Amino acid sequence: MVLDFGKLNAGAVSKQTDPRKIFTTLKRDVRFKRPLDEQADVLDAWHCRRAAKDLTIKMNTGGGKTVVGLLCLQSSLNENVKPAVYITPDSFLVDQVLAEAEALGIPATSDEKNPEFMAGRSILVANVFKLFNGRSVFGIGETKIPIGSVVIDDAHACLGVVHDQFCIKSKAGSPVYDELLKIFERDLQDQSPSGLLDVKDNDPSIVMAVPYWAWQNRKDEIIALLHRNRNTEELQWNWPLLSDCIPFCSCVFGGGRLEIAPRFIPIDRVSAFHAAQRRIYMTATLADDTILVSHFKANAGDVAQPIRPRGGGDIGDRMILAPQEINPDCQGYRIKDL
Repeated sequence: MVLDFGKLNAGAVSKQTDPRKIFTTLKRDVRFKRPLDEQADVLDAWHCRRAAKDLTIKMNTGGGKTVVGLLCLQSSLNENVKPAVYITPDSFLVDQVLAEAEALGIPATSDEKNPEFMAGRSILVANVFKLFNGRSVFGIGETKIPIGSVVIDDAHACLGVVHDQFCIKSKAGSPVYDELLKIFERDLQDQSPSGLLDVKDNDPSIVMAVPYWAWQNRKDEIIALLHRNRNTEELQWNWPLLSDCIPFCSCVFGGGRLEIAPRFIPIDRVSAFHAAQRRIYMTATLADDTILVSHFKANAGDVAQPIRPRGGGDIGDRMILAPQEINPDCQGYRIKDL
């Protein structure tokens, strides 16, 4: 008798992909009775549009973004869009997300070598520096650890980190700063003789940009200089991200520092993120979504229609009035920006 191995999967139940229904199946802490109305609105809208590569979720702080992000990633894992990664802006929030995942009953880990993560049975929670740096464990230029679905939490905060990671900074007295100033001294002097003197005096009020034609004319010399210093503290975390796009960067001197940065971030250098099938950006305060296009190469059509709870027109920067803390003789309140 010939065995039909195809029948082994007969009757197998496909995994649930609706995040609200996934919530009901979790062995969760008693404080999670049901999704909040705002969470339910967002989860339903995300589930309908989940096939899009780039989606933005906008919810107020305290509205339960973490639960939403974890449920979206669990839904993606159930749909075999794996591995799944949850990115936070700092390590403190990594611990918070791990604690929330444990209370919710969703498997999560902070170890990218965890076999459960690689197999798509657990969500990796990591800070933004682990993903976006010149020595990323996910790989630079080539993918070492693939990503199927990723949540960028507090995207507004992560954007600043990403910008800094794709920027070379050097201080006066270092070989990079001193040699580049020597290379472009004549160009800066032609631009403003007094400005060049201020730059040499490390005046923090002056900023001078290297003319783009001068940068282009000396690009080979610049690349050679940066390459020689690629293992220094100033360059080791940034050089691998920018090594192939130096001719397209701009250079600015001022306050005893210089910065070399691309006009558009080459996010495809972090190939695992660039190739991720689903990228979800969660934020409470991002007013201009176009920055997701310039920094993350997000699909403009997708992020132009952010997902938000019904009646969420109050989403944005928040300030609270706190009792006067500076002068005890003053009456009333002062504005404290969180």
